[in-house]
Amino acid sequence: MNARFGLRGAVSAVLAGTLTLLSGCAAEQAEPRTIVAETLSPGAQQGLLKLAVSAEQLPPLRRTTEVLSADDVAAQATLPDLAQTLDTTGFRGGVKVEYRGDSRRLTGVESQVLAFSSEEGAAEFVDYLTRNAASFFGDPIKVKPMVIAGRDGWRIDPPLCGCAGAQPLSAGTLRIGTRVIVLQITGPKADPRTVQALLSSSLDA
Repeated sequence: MNARFGLRGAVSAVLAGTLTLLSGCAAEQAEPRTIVAETLSPGAQQGLLKLAVSAEQLPPLRRTTEVLSADDVAAQATLPDLAQTLDTTGFRGGVKVEYRGDSRRLTGVESQVLAFSSEEGAAEFVDYLTRNAASFFGDPIKVKPMVIAGRDGWRIDPPLCGCAGAQPLSAGTLRIGTRVIVLQITGPKADPRTVQALLSSSLDA
């Protein structure tokens, strides 16, 4: 978010059917790199990873995975009450799956899946995230509701970088029970429709 939900790294460098359009020039697939888990058991981590964007949905891009602690998420936005919000909403941990490379469609995909102790807590965090989207993704920003397979989601349109060679950037979030998915994509063809299709694919996991 603010391309800090890793999301800010996507601006500065801040998921199937319809995604066959994502084929094109791409970098060679590299072996996934996994950062050692700190806050989730291996079983819980794998459960969250199933909801993240899979490599099969994308052009061949380099993949990395990382387990997120409350401190990791709190560091993604300069909000004095973010750490407390994670605590009060029952944040249990999360994972981040990131893809980077060269493609005619997408060059960066970051899929975060955050786990909470209750559906109420997850819904409360989504509300907090969308209300404070500018702190996570950058300002000016637009946040609009969208429906994904009958579920309420949010489309997030971060500001574009004004630097030379900047690529389109689009993001979105969706709650599935006690899990919250936060997705950001960059690339020549990154758009809200692709974000919605990739978020929808998580419902099939």
